[in-house]
Amino acid sequence: MQLMREGVLAKPYGIHILLGGLYVNTKRAFWLPCVIYSTLVVFDILFGIFSVAYTVVEIWSDNVALSLKQFNYVLLRLLTLGLVMTGLFRTRNMDELFPILVRFQYTTPLNAEQEAVIEKYDKQFWKVFNYFKYLMYIVNTVWIAILPLVEIALNEVVLHDRNTTRKFGQYIPVLAWHPYDPDIFLSFLIQYSLQVFFTFLLCHTAVGITASYIDVAIFLISSFKVLKISLQDIEQRALYLYCASTHRSRVAVADSSRVADDPIYQRHLLGCLREDLNHQLLLRRIQRGMLEIYGPILLFLLLIGGVFLCTKAITLLEINKLNDAHLFRNLFRMIQSVLSFTSYIFVFCWYGEEITQAVSMKMFKLQSN
Repeated sequence: MQLMREGVLAKPYGIHILLGGLYVNTKRAFWLPCVIYSTLVVFDILFGIFSVAYTVVEIWSDNVALSLKQFNYVLLRLLTLGLVMTGLFRTRNMDELFPILVRFQYTTPLNAEQEAVIEKYDKQFWKVFNYFKYLMYIVNTVWIAILPLVEIALNEVVLHDRNTTRKFGQYIPVLAWHPYDPDIFLSFLIQYSLQVFFTFLLCHTAVGITASYIDVAIFLISSFKVLKISLQDIEQRALYLYCASTHRSRVAVADSSRVADDPIYQRHLLGCLREDLNHQLLLRRIQRGMLEIYGPILLFLLLIGGVFLCTKAITLLEINKLNDAHLFRNLFRMIQSVLSFTSYIFVFCWYGEEITQAVSMKMFKLQSN
């Protein structure tokens, strides 16, 4: 792809901007944000466990549905941590795949017509993703800034609570401290930090992440087409090489049956067959590597989505939430969960940007040689 050949995605996008311009062409630039995020998730898990223990001690802890919902919350954080760690270890397998992928994609030079098509594709591609980037900014602004304010209003309608300071304090950590429940300050500070981390990560890496994944998808689709090459296509390629080496006209040699006994043609045909076999073995290896890397990620995403749905279904079935205001608030929280799940998909796919960057760097080295 022209995107990777020009090294567009090798520029300091995403994580490197988030970390204050840190941009190093090593794995260190990849590990640091993962360590930061994993630390936040671990703290979130600890406070989730503390919240469950606090719930059991409270007077209304006999509500089994609510306790089960808290358990699902902790399970969701554990799955989140597992997904992050899976992304870390699976990315190591790409080291073996880098030289294979580069060598396969860039050994064939492009002609002027192909260059024109790719240039047209690039313009359309970046136009679409500029719109996509602005859409992500709008979605995250609504999710982080507007939805919590609406939920505060819903809480006031549902609970008829006059202590508005504490309600607003749930979203402003400085106001959340209360002498009777000091865990609120630290717990919501951690959650607020996670949300801010999600937002910046989403907004700065949306273009790079999606571009890299589209490149991978296009490569896999094209590789399946290559695997369907027929024997007639191989014979035609061998016949073309035969005419070029013997300086014979392609019109004079109508088909391969006329030169089937020619040793020169047989040598070209054998070479094309060997090249096609190596090509197919290489593609199979690449496809298997892609599935090994992206398969566990998709599995974790499905598990996280299932936990989200279970948690919200339990919320709707809680014993003490039967009036319309409660039902509306819980439906509203389901909308928030859908947006949160979408953010998980993008956040945990950001390391695909590193794949594109490494391929771009190796391609520059090949071109310079």
